Amino acid sequence: SAALLARFAARGVERRLLPRLHDAARPCATLSPFVARHVLRLPMLQGVPIFPGAGDLGTTTLGAAADPYLYLGTSGWVATTAEGSVAEGREGVFTVLHPHKGRLIHAASMQTMGGNVEWLRTRLFDGALSVDDVNRLAAEAFRAAYQEQQPTAADSPGRSGRTHSNNNNNNNNNNN
Repeated sequence: SAALLARFAARGVERRLLPRLHDAARPCATLSPFVARHVLRLPMLQGVPIFPGAGDLGTTTLGAAADPYLYLGTSGWVATTAEGSVAEGREGVFTVLHPHKGRLIHAASMQTMGGNVEWLRTRLFDGALSVDDVNRLAAEAFRAAYQEQQPTAADSPGRSGRTHSNNNNNNNNNNN
């Protein structure tokens, strides 16, 4: 954005030093003959389109069955999406561009989520909780906290921009 470029310029960073940004869903280049032949040793791939794609947060958000959602892995985060195109984070929350143009992802992360869950499971519960138990308890706590903060979640826009209640109606219509 122009505002972000102005902030870089104010700090002495020249525009020519920054990489060009590309839409994740559109090809940004094609595979060169040299790379296809000499690096990959698959000359038939010459000219294949290259997509910049999305990182783990973007792809997990696209595949999540809910909005907001909780991701538990080696790292972990709670994330939700919103309409917008300017990423402005709040303390403890970072905001990145969604793979779909015109949307943002707001996330709060913990870098060692898997280690923390394992510590909790083995130290506080002497291993009596299974990983499935921990996941179930985390999901219940997350749902309860979200419902407390968002009593009208069924009417909020999801990743697609439609409301969850519209999604349910559409799903019901498709089953008829």
